[in-house]
Amino acid sequence: MKQLFSSVIIVLFSCNFLAAQTTYERVYQIIQTNCTGCHSGATPTGGMDLSGSEADVLNTLVNVVPNNSVAAANGYKRVAPGDARKSFLFHKINQGLDAGISLQTGEGDAMPQGGLLSEVEREMIRQWIIFGAQDTGYHMVRENVITSYYGGFAEQREPVTPAPDPSEGFQIYYGPIFLQPGEEVEFDGKFQLYNTEDLEVHRLITELNKESHHTAIFKFLPGQDTSKAFGLQRVNGVGDAAELFFTSEVVAQFPDNAELDLPANTALFWDSNTVLTISYHILNYSDSIIAAEAYVNVYTRPRQPNTIEMTSYPVRYDGHAQYQGGWDVQNLVIFPTGTDTTFTINQWHQDSTFYWNVWSIQAHTHQLGKAYNVYLRNPDGSKGTNIYNGNFDDACQFNVGFYDWEHPPLCYYGQVYSVNMVDGLIHEATFRNDGPDTVGFGLKTTDEMFVSYMFYYKSELP
Repeated sequence: MKQLFSSVIIVLFSCNFLAAQTTYERVYQIIQTNCTGCHSGATPTGGMDLSGSEADVLNTLVNVVPNNSVAAANGYKRVAPGDARKSFLFHKINQGLDAGISLQTGEGDAMPQGGLLSEVEREMIRQWIIFGAQDTGYHMVRENVITSYYGGFAEQREPVTPAPDPSEGFQIYYGPIFLQPGEEVEFDGKFQLYNTEDLEVHRLITELNKESHHTAIFKFLPGQDTSKAFGLQRVNGVGDAAELFFTSEVVAQFPDNAELDLPANTALFWDSNTVLTISYHILNYSDSIIAAEAYVNVYTRPRQPNTIEMTSYPVRYDGHAQYQGGWDVQNLVIFPTGTDTTFTINQWHQDSTFYWNVWSIQAHTHQLGKAYNVYLRNPDGSKGTNIYNGNFDDACQFNVGFYDWEHPPLCYYGQVYSVNMVDGLIHEATFRNDGPDTVGFGLKTTDEMFVSYMFYYKSELP
């Protein structure tokens, strides 16, 4: 079976480069074949005429408020670029493809009337939407791969993660992205929350496809999201990723499923009209086609005057004797010596007037990583207490005797470490390059990283 499957994959891979039809042209074809019976003429159903040209139909659908008052009250558009769950068109044709949504009372019947689009046709419409609902510029939307997935060459899908009660928060659903065996990709997806008031985020739950390398949540600085279009955007290199570090703040980074419950009286602060980007890095380790997807449940409450703001911060290796902010990531260079090489970050500020009350730390490296530790730094610059040991299990409960770069420990401290930043911290990561080539900083698992993701809050006293 695997030999036959491999042959099918080779054919699929070859066909990807032969298809001339764009994703939108295929969607337009589906609409013309199945929808114009009701959506044409002088009085089209829902006031939506879909019988025109490709450009006419695009203008009729994208970012247009539906005539249906219930859907409009829910904030839907006929098609909301980047978000199928905010797109009324997808709600109408979904019919169980996304088990997390369904038509509500008052939103009318499923479409097309008296029939059902195939799984592949419905998926093509969803893929068109989540990749930006444009007429060009698509990545990884391959009908032949999707057809094989729904035809039986699929890895079993993860269960749907229930969304929070609307009174407690909301869910961001990311995906699905269809990948063949061995494919590795990273995408950014922009999500506007449309929150009208300032919020406290006190809990995050993230559920990921098991082939995920990591997901990272970024919050754009005010007014800095305009350079990013809605819809999944492929990250092609360090330059694409670097833009986020200048226009946004890191909220959280998770290599696995995670539940983040912030300590009492602390929260992340999200202002009104917050816009997020979620970076999703996936490598399909399996021998089947996967539909990679991520669920992020965000639990919120109104901003309170006495809540302490929790800060998320990535400490990245920059090669300086004293940490300079982590921008010079190109200084991470690992030569093919076949022996262990340890890199150090000395993070301290001689003029600091604050304590960093460290609540959580998580390591992040790629496959050359062999050890990871974080220490309190003594006044003389030597290593003090070890507060993070990368040899622990992913829940940071017990020492397993080795560092697992794919599942590094995510450590939460019941009693925060109050770090006088005049002394600061020392981060150490050890790498071993047994290959023939020098490896530097990069986004793929065959490249490397040295990053400590930390949660802390500041205080003038410990």
